Amino acid sequence: ALAVALQQPEHRNLAALTREGTSALGTPLRNDILRRGAATAAPSLAAYLLTLRFGGLPEARSVAFASVVATQLAQTLDAGRAEGGLSRSVLGAVAGSAGMLLAALTVGPLRDFFGLVMPGPTGLALVGAGALVAMLIGRVRSSERPGVPAPAYLSATPAGGGI
Repeated sequence: ALAVALQQPEHRNLAALTREGTSALGTPLRNDILRRGAATAAPSLAAYLLTLRFGGLPEARSVAFASVVATQLAQTLDAGRAEGGLSRSVLGAVAGSAGMLLAALTVGPLRDFFGLVMPGPTGLALVGAGALVAMLIGRVRSSERPGVPAPAYLSATPAGGGI
């Protein structure tokens, strides 16, 4: 999150910021926080419940932990797009965090410290699917906000003009 917050703004139109004033900190900010929270919680809870049913409690806890982190990292990558690409600081921060997650799941002493087990292939697939779903939820919900145009990557038509 710090990498996204510290990167240069995509647009440097500061006059627009003064027009918004403190109203930008009210409902729009609350809605964005709720949207991101739902995009994290829903896929993570679904992955936890599915793993709990088919894999047991220790694996379900590990899948839940990994899902929360992975959905947050996926949303950070999505939000970190600037000037048509990702900044190095965002990529570095996400890669470092993903590496720490991998270490927490695979390195024995770290895994024991956090009380985790290595998820099986199904658990890892649920973590990956949850990260993708989190990005999709974030994109769909952000395009539904009135008065805010959908991001270009949602409204782009495929080559050839058809679907």
